[in-house]
Amino acid sequence: MGHPVLSGRSDNRKLNYILVLTLERPMKPDQPFATTFAVLILRVAGLLLLLGVLIDYVALTIPPNFLNSAWLSNLISEWVGRGTIPLIGLALILFSLWIEQSESNRSHLSQGWLSGTLTAASVLGVLFLLLAPIYFRSNQLASAAETRRINQEAAIAEERLNVELEQQRDQLTAVLSNQELLAQVEQQLQASSGELGESTDVQQNFVQQIQETLAEVRNDPNALEQKIAEARQEGAERIQAQQQEQVNTLTTDLRKSRARVTLNSLFLAIGYLVIAGKGLGWGQQRTTSRAKQRSPKRSSTKRSPKRTTKS
Repeated sequence: MGHPVLSGRSDNRKLNYILVLTLERPMKPDQPFATTFAVLILRVAGLLLLLGVLIDYVALTIPPNFLNSAWLSNLISEWVGRGTIPLIGLALILFSLWIEQSESNRSHLSQGWLSGTLTAASVLGVLFLLLAPIYFRSNQLASAAETRRINQEAAIAEERLNVELEQQRDQLTAVLSNQELLAQVEQQLQASSGELGESTDVQQNFVQQIQETLAEVRNDPNALEQKIAEARQEGAERIQAQQQEQVNTLTTDLRKSRARVTLNSLFLAIGYLVIAGKGLGWGQQRTTSRAKQRSPKRSSTKRSPKRTTKS
């Protein structure tokens, strides 16, 4: 009767020990499922980033106008501005491959993902490497085209100024040659000056200047040509000052954008090519390590018959 009691106590101790170990041990999630889910999320996110930026690149080229340097400069600037988005997508896909490699051996699908990612990185690296000099040249052409446009607008403004001055001279000459018309103009100016008694000083000064100009021109016929020449010179100087200001602003802005976009394109090209080179080296290292792991097994299988023959 004593033996069953002892065995019951020992069984209870074993059960209690098992229960204590079970309670103290933390509950771990299903590691393969968590790894697979994380890999899937990273790959889907990376693929969506790549496809999204590809759609943006194609949409920006519609309608195409590659012969226009300004359009081409804006296109390359937009592409380079979105250049970090595919970089993040490739980084997510490579990170998923690293997680999968750390957990298990690479499958055929992973090899396809790796080769596709490295191919995309190589293509993007070469693309941004080519876009840097293309943008630099197209930006220079766009700057020259904008400068020509500003110069043409300044020339048109000077021609318009000359036409207006010629019309004003003809009108003043007609007024001065007709005494009745001149008297009417003087009466209108005096009446307007009386009406502007409570107006601003600017309007009063303007009317006073007109009266003084008429008086000078009526007393000295050569004064009209002198006034026209002075007005032409002042207008030309004002137009040239505006022209120079626009050219300086345009040159400064285009130089800044030229340096920014060109350097960013080169940096992106370096980043993509580094990813492609390092990824290719990683893949070759993985292949050689797997080959080394298989080689001892093959050598041991070949050497085993020779040992039997010697014995």
